Amino acid sequence: AAVRRAAARKSAKRWAGSFPTADALSVLRAVGAYEYACCLGADSLQFCAENFLREKAMVEIRKLRLQLTNIVNGAGAVAGGAPAAVVVDPKMAPPTPAQQNLIRQVMLAGLNHNVARRMGGFSGGSAHAGKGKGGAGAAVPYVAASPEFTDLVDGDAAAADGGGEVRLYIHPSSALYDNPPEWVVFNEVVATSRAYMKGVTAIERTWLPRLSPALCTFSKPLESPAPYYDPAEDAVKCHIPCVYGRKMWPLEPLLKDHPLNALLFKHFARALLEGAVFPALGRLANSLTAKPAALLSAWPGTSVQSKILALVQPLVDRKVASRGALEALWREGGTRDFLLPELTQWVHPDRRAELRAMWPPLLSNQQLADHIDAYRQQAQAAKKGGGGGGGAAGGRQ
Repeated sequence: AAVRRAAARKSAKRWAGSFPTADALSVLRAVGAYEYACCLGADSLQFCAENFLREKAMVEIRKLRLQLTNIVNGAGAVAGGAPAAVVVDPKMAPPTPAQQNLIRQVMLAGLNHNVARRMGGFSGGSAHAGKGKGGAGAAVPYVAASPEFTDLVDGDAAAADGGGEVRLYIHPSSALYDNPPEWVVFNEVVATSRAYMKGVTAIERTWLPRLSPALCTFSKPLESPAPYYDPAEDAVKCHIPCVYGRKMWPLEPLLKDHPLNALLFKHFARALLEGAVFPALGRLANSLTAKPAALLSAWPGTSVQSKILALVQPLVDRKVASRGALEALWREGGTRDFLLPELTQWVHPDRRAELRAMWPPLLSNQQLADHIDAYRQQAQAAKKGGGGGGGAAGGRQ
């Protein structure tokens, strides 16, 4: 019996791989090996016996794959398109590292309320924080991010902080038992002598705001790095602080579109004056009567304040904070001169005729492509130079 248990553990480790990240991936490798062996004529029952697999489960998985394949192939025809050309390939190659990451992200998206974090503090951003001493997975407790697991009762539910916190543990059958990750998502909790997590997948904390937003709490945008206009996305971007779960664990600030408020329109107006939205306006940047940064100043001065209000208010009224929205207005009848009088007040009198001559400063497709390409090169150069802020304008003052 001891020899058989040792052989079973060895087989399980083979399916898990040298650096396991998900129990689902272990199952995927086992299923792939089974299908491949049967395709080559191996005896199904013998293969399962030698590799400690349940033949009935393998057969049911095959039937389920066929059923899902038929559903996918039929979905295109139902939608009025051509049927999908999906087949069950018994010689399908194992998932690449990139595909494994996508599978782990799918697990998080589907089980985003089943996230847990290892107790004892954060030690890095990667999924794994190092080999556990002696592989003692049973000694590594986790705390669930969702409140729905706080009422579990088990023999070791005393909190490390004295607050009655329920501890979760990775089940000994998991491929991740010997190397407990910092963050995990699990299929279910089984309460025996302890509350054990089964079907465990290691996840990255940087995935949480995007794939588990329901448990995230976002704050107002950071002032540093400063918000900036991204011509590739045609949006003002900003870094927003985020905390996660009922324990309010801090995550890295998330780069998102700026929320709809007065500051959004001020940042967009600044980008207009600096030529970040339309490069033609950038040719006038050295002939402005006030610095564009004054738009965000707490005390810009009385004379500048009137120009700020005159420029920003039309953007607020029309809810215009993108190049696309401006171009749509300029193409409408009767709004071709939108913002021209307001921007004229910002330009030195000697250059105002030049502004009127270029109006409206629409971009051709090629000009837009060149503008975006130049922006990306500038952003990449700034990143290499250590001036990070998320974009080419991210580190401006």
